[in-house]
Amino acid sequence: MNFSSYSEQQKTAGVPNQNAARHSPDRRTKESPVKKSPWKLDPLFTPRSIAVIGASPNGGAGSIVLRNMQRLGYTGTVYPINPKYKEIFGYPCYASLRDLPAPADCAAVLLGSRSLLPMLEEAHAAGVKGVWGFASGFAETGGEGRAMQRRIHDFCHESGLLFCGPNCVGYANITDKTCMYSAPLPQAFRPGDIGVIAQSGAVLLALGNANRMAGFSRLISSGNEAALGLADYMDYLVDDDATHVIALFIETIRDPEAFAAACSRAAEKGKPVIALKVGRSELACRVAATHTGAIAGSDRILDAFFRRANVMRVNTLDDLLETAVLFSGLRGLSAGSPKVGMATVSGGEMGMLADVCADSGLVFPPVSEAGKERLRKVLPPYAPIANPLDAWGSGDLREAYPASLGILAAEEDVETLIVSQDIPGNMAPEQVEQFSDVARAAVAVRAASGKPVIGISWGGDPADYTDIQDIIQNGGGVVTHVQQITGYDQAAAEVKKVDGIVVTAGQHINPDLHGAEHSPLLEDNNEERDIRDTSDYNLIKAAVAENVPMLTICRGMQMLNVVQGGGLIQDLPTYLEKDANVYKTHRNAPDWARHDITVEAGSKWMAEIVGGSSMKNVASWHHQVLNPQRLG
Repeated sequence: MNFSSYSEQQKTAGVPNQNAARHSPDRRTKESPVKKSPWKLDPLFTPRSIAVIGASPNGGAGSIVLRNMQRLGYTGTVYPINPKYKEIFGYPCYASLRDLPAPADCAAVLLGSRSLLPMLEEAHAAGVKGVWGFASGFAETGGEGRAMQRRIHDFCHESGLLFCGPNCVGYANITDKTCMYSAPLPQAFRPGDIGVIAQSGAVLLALGNANRMAGFSRLISSGNEAALGLADYMDYLVDDDATHVIALFIETIRDPEAFAAACSRAAEKGKPVIALKVGRSELACRVAATHTGAIAGSDRILDAFFRRANVMRVNTLDDLLETAVLFSGLRGLSAGSPKVGMATVSGGEMGMLADVCADSGLVFPPVSEAGKERLRKVLPPYAPIANPLDAWGSGDLREAYPASLGILAAEEDVETLIVSQDIPGNMAPEQVEQFSDVARAAVAVRAASGKPVIGISWGGDPADYTDIQDIIQNGGGVVTHVQQITGYDQAAAEVKKVDGIVVTAGQHINPDLHGAEHSPLLEDNNEERDIRDTSDYNLIKAAVAENVPMLTICRGMQMLNVVQGGGLIQDLPTYLEKDANVYKTHRNAPDWARHDITVEAGSKWMAEIVGGSSMKNVASWHHQVLNPQRLG
């Protein structure tokens, strides 16, 4: 292909051809370092028109992408493209890009891997500025797939075409109500200032659909990053006025220099960067390679790299989301000091939290003499006066508790206030009202003191109770942190009894990737069925902690691939398409039933993870009802 012929068209796209050698991340030199991504991503993320190539009214990604645009309220022009149809979901349908009444700004390509590069070429020739490619089957599969991906890389860098993917679920721009996204969006997003970039599409779904008071600006699935990479998306979020916190799920950092530069720019603009980088174990590195073709590096080197780049590294998806929510809520406040005051209504939990805070380097300044005198006037004589403070007293949450919080927050050496209050999911109405008083007190103290107030709940979420949630949201300024602990011990005990776990979920397989008939492994072809209810990771955490392999038989469960940094989980629809006997044995078994499995030749799970062709004492688990409390 003669790329030089594109020089006139590319002036409106991402990278000018005449500067391709200088701008291409693979060709950077020490003499001409690139401090900022050369790609301009606005045409990709805020298009005025979108063509959906492979649109369909019959389910799968071709339907979901269109439904998502309607659900999010996209006001631009939508062009479904499929020669089989005249209309889809109320949109006029066209046979090809050449038949559109006007050039589309962006295109979603929902075809198979071998069709992707020809469609990129056709899209660029038609004046399309940005493309998202859904298909898998590239660098993550080895030689031929890697070569196809390299050709896509070369084409995009020469032509300037903005390309997201391949092997990803696309993006959702919540702020501007724009999306090219292949998984069903929730009925309502809470717009906010957290921008997420994930190299695993299903992890992105887990974060975006978590039942937390998290507000998102952008959800970006980067996939194999054939053209645009992690640093390019980061630079876009750094410059995005709607994004103030950046959360990352990383399997590999393909361009460390550009990534470090993007992190430096984020720090200069006061935007925290929080990262969950998987690949601590050798096995996790192998799993990452089979997922997105990623190459992971030394974990100790990465830790040092993150510290130098001002990146906060976390180890679990819970922590990634909670830390992002925390910094989102603290935006604009002085939260850099480790000096905290903490109030609880439980002496036992106060000790537990004190240990956690001490491990995190937080400091509890002693209460001043004046502060002690004021506290003695509102708490019973037997109440200990200290920081952390047991503010339960005689149980007066209407008067004594708010007064105690106010006194503690007024302490000169206290710069952040932590309020600990459990909000379990099965409270009686009287208890809900009682704990609503705690929420009101926290909101009042935040307003009166101007200091950051962080609420912590062990094993529950304010979102479970609309009264408490409304108090916190309407009052403003109080950030809540939820620590999930329910059921872990039971899950861990059960996981220790088995040699492996097989997990399934009924979900539609894209016919463009697997032929006209959906996978013989899957009995359900319902596009509305979803596996994104990831509020409880206890089973997965326990499996990782106990080094118990998990086999997932379902496309779309990449969120389980390397969850919590353990990397002991594998998503194998490609390898197990022919292993219907394994699926049937598992699917017909009740939850947590024990059985033996033998995987037919060609399964990389047994060969690479287990080291054989069979495994005994394997437990069945059906993910659509994942709940560790049902174990046993």
